[in-house]
Amino acid sequence: MVEMFSRIRKGILLLGVFLFLFFVFVHPIPSLSMEAQNNIGLFFLIASLWTTNYLPLPVTGLLIFVLLPVLKILSPSDSFKLLGNRAVFFILGAFILSTGLLRTGLARRIALNFLKIFRDDFLKTLRGVFLIAFILSLFMPEHATAAILLPVVLEITHILSIKRGSREGKLLFLSLAWGAVIGGIGTMLGGARAPLAVGMLYETFGIKMSFIKWSLFALPVALAVGGIAILFQTIFVRKADEKITLNKLPEQKFPPLKREEKYVIIVYLITLFLWVFLNKYIPLSLSALIGAILLFATRTVKWKDAQDYVNWGVIIMYGGAIALGTSLVKSGAATWFASSIISFTGNNPFLILALLSLFSIFLTEFMSNTAAVALLLPIGFGISQSFSITPIAVTLAITIPGGLAFMLPVGTPPNAIAYSAGYYSIKDSVKYGVLLNISSWFILLLFIKFLWPLLGVKI
Repeated sequence: MVEMFSRIRKGILLLGVFLFLFFVFVHPIPSLSMEAQNNIGLFFLIASLWTTNYLPLPVTGLLIFVLLPVLKILSPSDSFKLLGNRAVFFILGAFILSTGLLRTGLARRIALNFLKIFRDDFLKTLRGVFLIAFILSLFMPEHATAAILLPVVLEITHILSIKRGSREGKLLFLSLAWGAVIGGIGTMLGGARAPLAVGMLYETFGIKMSFIKWSLFALPVALAVGGIAILFQTIFVRKADEKITLNKLPEQKFPPLKREEKYVIIVYLITLFLWVFLNKYIPLSLSALIGAILLFATRTVKWKDAQDYVNWGVIIMYGGAIALGTSLVKSGAATWFASSIISFTGNNPFLILALLSLFSIFLTEFMSNTAAVALLLPIGFGISQSFSITPIAVTLAITIPGGLAFMLPVGTPPNAIAYSAGYYSIKDSVKYGVLLNISSWFILLLFIKFLWPLLGVKI
């Protein structure tokens, strides 16, 4: 299996390099400008690098800023200024806010207290792990949620004497991954996909989406997919081959909230208030930075903590993704991609969105989910321009399913973190996850067809 994946990665990388050289030096499409064809070649090269992870993702992001001016797609100033996009600063602020939760221990306190409610029955415990992961991922990055809960879930397996490879152990750690992944699509805070998409939407079309407006579209999908996941939990537990001797989780007495924990709660409430009620006056990115600065001002977070917890490389990658997406649209390359794809679907907006969402779910199983969204959004924007589909619908149809990776560890950090515990195999995650992949796609199609038009996004 490992050797097969290695060969596939090499093949993808070689194909990407070949297509890059072909479009840059041959220019095979006379109807397209040199800049557009160079951009198409760059797209294939970056896609192969992101898919294979041949270079670290941040390094690939830097490569975008190097090649855009070299290939004369954008001037150096035009490409570099995209690193200062508001989405990048929103992501930075969100990272620092989650640092407060992690450093003070408040997130772990919340998780353990929540699990007390579900400790007297294994199915309840299973649901408790899922729900706390889901809820935490609405307010902090999903990978941070999984990292916080991993030691908690390991402790549960020890208390309940759950063995590696048992159905119960598999379901417990899959529930951790599923909860973090599904909760992560509900708001802009669960992952950087949504801020990235909103930033690209604004840079390309000048359309703003508030925190609450995004949640109106994304949270119902997350709740529906979460309901399906809980249903699957119930079915799978009833088919368990062995019974667990249920020992109650021990009582844990926590000391009163520390001053710094109280500060974190207050800062989060202030930031959420700004996001929800004052977003018309204060951009989301500025509100996130205000919250981050308040954590520093109250001495709750130190700069060294930010250096340790903030993934600076990821921020560089997102800046590169925004630059690549913007260049594809401006050069006309995205429109060429769009017309090529639409030749297989006709001019049916619903089928177009269905196909884009399916591509997004498929890609995110094999590469970084943010990278998958960054690759597909420019193509989607080209489609929206060519076929008069609202860019908001395209953004939602690509970004929401772009976070729903359930089968492979490479798809999203919560999957990798849960898999690292060693309680289930890739075969197990594929067997259980494919059902959620298919179910979540059909659920999304129902929302696209029936709910989104009611919320003002007509298909």
